[in-house]
Amino acid sequence: MYKIGEFSRLSGISVKALRFYDKEGVLIPDHIDKFTGYRYYSPSQLDEIHKIIVLKELGFNLQEIKVFHQDVMQLLNNKETELNVTLLHINDQLKKLSNLKEMMLMNNLFHIVIQKQSAVNCVSKRKLFKNYQELLDEVYVIRHKMEQEGYQCSEEFYVINYEISLPFEDLSDMEISIPFQNVIHKRTCFEHKRLTQNSEMACLVCNQDTLHTAYSSLQLYIQNNHYQIIGPFYEIYHADGTIELKVPIWKLSDRNELYENDNISIPFVNDAEIIGHWKVIDILPSKECFHPQKHKMPVGIGNFNIKELYFLPGGENYWCFGWTKGNVISTFGYPKKQALNPYELFKVDDKTYMFLELKSDDCFTMNALPEIYVLQQMDHLPHKREDIRICDDLDYPFVTDEKVLGEWNVCDYIENIEDFNPEQPNHHFSKDSLFFRNITFRQGGGCDLLYGDGKHYCEPNYTWTNGRLLAHLSKVSEAYTLYSINGIDYLFIEWKSGDYIYGMRQPYFYVFKRGR
Repeated sequence: MYKIGEFSRLSGISVKALRFYDKEGVLIPDHIDKFTGYRYYSPSQLDEIHKIIVLKELGFNLQEIKVFHQDVMQLLNNKETELNVTLLHINDQLKKLSNLKEMMLMNNLFHIVIQKQSAVNCVSKRKLFKNYQELLDEVYVIRHKMEQEGYQCSEEFYVINYEISLPFEDLSDMEISIPFQNVIHKRTCFEHKRLTQNSEMACLVCNQDTLHTAYSSLQLYIQNNHYQIIGPFYEIYHADGTIELKVPIWKLSDRNELYENDNISIPFVNDAEIIGHWKVIDILPSKECFHPQKHKMPVGIGNFNIKELYFLPGGENYWCFGWTKGNVISTFGYPKKQALNPYELFKVDDKTYMFLELKSDDCFTMNALPEIYVLQQMDHLPHKREDIRICDDLDYPFVTDEKVLGEWNVCDYIENIEDFNPEQPNHHFSKDSLFFRNITFRQGGGCDLLYGDGKHYCEPNYTWTNGRLLAHLSKVSEAYTLYSINGIDYLFIEWKSGDYIYGMRQPYFYVFKRGR
């Protein structure tokens, strides 16, 4: 049981508000000392607080909240009608109400709120745990030693989950944090840590049996309400089995194409330490989630699908990257984004690592925070651009293909051939944004290409043979395939850009429709 002051700290609700809720019969303490008048609250009442916050955000008054369980759906429907009347002013409230109704229909009674996390002093221990039982045994050992050294421990304890998802499918990177009020002895074997979170946190209340569902519900809520996870999950365990699940979040803005690029016209400053080959080993929401022995994310799924980076001498550009001391310079996307991506070097066990705050399209268009790419230095060699690229075999004899002869005009750009739908072009790429405009195949292996920037290329820069377009300038061989769809001929040509040449990604396909 918690006194009103302690319950105020845990719930984020002021003592004055708690007394008012008691007076109005909205949240009555579990126990009131008849001699002192002190109010005592149970940990499970944190869920009641979350419910009150959710309903107040939706516009319910305290009288409606008091009778909420008597006629739930009628109250929700009445409020939905009220919100629709003034839709321009309360779109956000209407969305929250819709989400609440959906959760209730699914029998998912988690009350999710957004609030700040109070700072707390803790004794902490981080390690890779095999299972929850090993973790709980460690909590008992640490708490026992703390009490022997004169610590006044709080009833609750924290588990910080650095796995970014539900733990214990394998060894899990977790941190036990046991809060304390004060310590009697000045000399102690423990290191103290102050848990603080400057950002807002998405929070709900559950128990051990519903923890798995709680993780899924919290992640779904964050996705549906346009937030971004920016740190590890916090599980706060209370003595009666109540668990608070929290995660730091960042509010995304509505998509806005009127963004400003970073100024990448900055002077080059050398950083001899970073020259060489670096391998991406993890992609994280925050630096604190990194563990050298436990990587969290499969490499290759980020916005750039980067597996490795080379820092060439003199900051020389390759692919879509360059660098100067303190920043990786990147250009990407359409319309083109230009980004300064800060990096930070550190060492663990004589290995050199880099935290790279790599900006994505969402950072410009939705004010997202950059993901943290973790790179490990593989060598310290002064590589040259020609040495780190893919060069295809271009030594093919000419074999004619009568079906491909003639002019072809671009109509789409797709990841896989089976994705193509003539009636529904890829909405991610407008026709004006495509690099190609048209291509003409001529007898004898010659061809003419027109790019979107107006540049024109022909033999000897480009030639062709049966099944392949040979790009001699970029040194790649691009396979082509012909299909007839609804009586119309379409030509699919691999596009081997820098993503293939330097990034080792599978090529996308340009789609052309037969012209003259």
